[in-house]
This record gives sequence, C-alpha cells and structure tokens, in this order.
Amino acid sequence: MAYLEATELQQAIGFQATAMMASFTATESDTQEELFQAMLDGVIAETGELIDAMIGAKYDVTEVTANAILKRICLMISRYDVYCQYARNDVPETVRLAYEQAMKDLEKIQGGRLELVADDAVYDAETAAGTPEFTSASQYLTEQI
Repeated sequence: MAYLEATELQQAIGFQATAMMASFTATESDTQEELFQAMLDGVIAETGELIDAMIGAKYDVTEVTANAILKRICLMISRYDVYCQYARNDVPETVRLAYEQAMKDLEKIQGGRLELVADDAVYDAETAAGTPEFTSASQYLTEQI
C-alpha cells in the first residue's frame, strides 16, 4: 500500500537528492530523474509492505492508507532506507534517530499501544456531525441537527 508519494520523499531528502540522482546513469529510454523516481517508488513500496505486514493483523490496511501517523512512519523509514543505499555507514544522526522512532511507533501500533483511526478525513467528518458545541460566552450547549 502506498502511504507516500515519491515527490514527498524527495523533498524530505532535500538537497542531497540531487547528488543521489547524479549517481544514476541515464539510458536511451530513461533519464537520471526517471531512474531516481523509480528507485524512490521501489523504496516506498518496500516500506509500505513492511507497514502492512506489521499492522495487517490489527487493521484493514486498505482503510488506513490516508492516516497521517502511517504517512509519517513511511516517510521516516523510506528516507533512512534511501540514505542507507547511498551513504552506507554515513547516515545522518537525525535520519537514524527518526527511523528508530518510526520503528518504535510501528511496534506500538502493532501491539495496540498506539491506535489508528481508519480514515482521518472520514473520522473528522463523522465526529464533528451531531456533537454538542458551545455557541456563546455563557457556554450554552446546543446540538446540531
């Protein structure tokens, strides 16, 4: 399941993405950028498979693809994986720490200590409808109908 777009991962990598892209050799059919994007797509797909495998017993993965927590976890793990491919043992400390935290969060989700909302947008719309709200300074409760 794709939790992230390649362009989002490229933005998270920042200026170093240009240097990473330069390591690809253009072919007659593909440019450096196309090859780099394909590599990013592959990393995102692998990370998505990892996330699906870890949370699949607890959640229907088709219902949580838009979840902001999983998107952030996918971004941190994918960014680490890209750095590992190009920097080998020279992964920035901030990237390594973010990866470790993402893996801890994923384990918390798997263990039920961190709960996911099936679809953030649907959840917000459903919980907002029909809930009491304060309508004045004297805090009278009214219910939307």
